[in-house]
Order: sequence, then structure tokens, then C-alpha cells
Amino acid sequence: MVRAVFFDLDDTLVFTSDHDTRAYEAVAALFGAAGDDDAILQGSSVNTADLVAEYKALLKATPWDTAYPNETCDVFSHRAGLWAQAITKQQKKDGCCSRLDDTAIFEMGKACQTCFDKTRMEEFPFVEGAVDMVRKLQQANLRTVVITNGHHVVQHEKLKACDATSVFQASDIIVGGNEVVAGRKEKPDKGIFEKACSIAGVDPSDAIHVGDSLSADVQGAINSNLKGSVWVNRHGKARKDGDPEPTATVANVTELAGVLASVFDVKL
Repeated sequence: MVRAVFFDLDDTLVFTSDHDTRAYEAVAALFGAAGDDDAILQGSSVNTADLVAEYKALLKATPWDTAYPNETCDVFSHRAGLWAQAITKQQKKDGCCSRLDDTAIFEMGKACQTCFDKTRMEEFPFVEGAVDMVRKLQQANLRTVVITNGHHVVQHEKLKACDATSVFQASDIIVGGNEVVAGRKEKPDKGIFEKACSIAGVDPSDAIHVGDSLSADVQGAINSNLKGSVWVNRHGKARKDGDPEPTATVANVTELAGVLASVFDVKL
């Protein structure tokens, strides 16, 4: 019997990737044409597509200080430094920014990260219909818990931006970064799911987890012996050999009520 539903945040309850795209577009606009008063480098020859692609590659490799949680560089400065590295690569490749020294380029990196953060966080809502869906579960006496991976500073900013505590109790939100700071692990480690079960007051066999990541969400549910998992596969991504198998798949988290009824025999 399902008595609790656990949710991932990014690209599950919030279309984070869409807001990332919007933020990257805003950063690219900082490198404008001559006469653009908002441009931080007017008339530059920066290839913004290459710049953003290089930054994304750097971010994927090291999203924050590798010493985290014992970091010596805060996450904002780290990411500003990644922008600076990407700009420097453009400088060497295309000759752009050649008149700027390392200090000036790092200041540009800070401007890029400030723009990215501001643009992303100024509009970071729950997926349309998600709030009503979660409240429907809660009204049916199902416990709901959020389990989100990531740097605690970054994730708490997101949770604030989407006003998560208007839908979930603050005590029902688990941030993977906070677990790491405390010496524990984030998804797919079973410990974080066991914590969610404890918060919800249920056994693992009475809980399901919903998320977009096969490696973190679906595998985590399997590792923790939950009753099942629901994979949010918005873009119809194909599973590869060896990928964990979800109990059910949806394109949007708002389809969960139907899955609960058809797969888990939960009538709302």
C-alpha cells in the first residue's frame, strides 16, 4: 500500500532546464554589439554559443569546489571562475577580450554568474498543475517529501524561488547537500531515502519516489527497496542497457495521479 510519495525537485517539480536555457540566453546578451549600454563587452567578437557550451562543460565537470563540503571557494565565486575560464578560452581561440587581464576577465565572470542566477531565480515556478496534484495527494492522506540533490546553497535558493514551503512542510524537504555537509550521502544512497521514510513515518515498502534521473532517482528507489519509482521522462529519452528500470514512466509529474491509480492501485 502506498502511503508516501517522494519527489525530486529539478526537472520534476520544476522545469529547471528551461529556466537554465533562459538564463544562458541572458548571459549571452551581456556580450552585445557596440552601443549596447547593457553589454559588458561592447562590440566583442565573443562567440556566445561556444562560450556557453564551454561553460556548461566546465560546470558539468566541477559544479562546485571539489573539496565540498570543506570548500575554500564559495559556489558563486567558483562558477564565476568557470565563466572566466570559458572567456579565457575564447580569448585564446578567437582573440576576443585580448585587451583584458585576468582580473578584468574574472570580473566579467562574476557579471555572467550574477546575470545567470538573477535571471533563473526571478522566475522559477513549479510545473503548471504540480501544486494542485501534490495537494490532492496530501488531501488523500499521502505523505509527501522532497528529496533534492545538489549544493545546499544552490538548492535552498531554488526552493525559496519556487516557494516550496507553501506546498511542503520545511521539515519534509531534504537537501542532498545538507546531508553531505553532515557527513552523509545524497541520492542514490539509500540513507537519504531512509531519512525520507522516517520523516513520513512509513516503511520503504509503503513509499514511491518520483524523479527525472535514472541514476539518482530510479536507482535510489531500487537501492532503498521502495515500493516503486516513477521516471519523469519529459523528452522521451531512451533507456540504455544497464539503466535501472522504473516501475512506471510519465512525461510530466502531473500525470502521477493516473499512475497511482493504474499501477499502484491508489484511488485519489
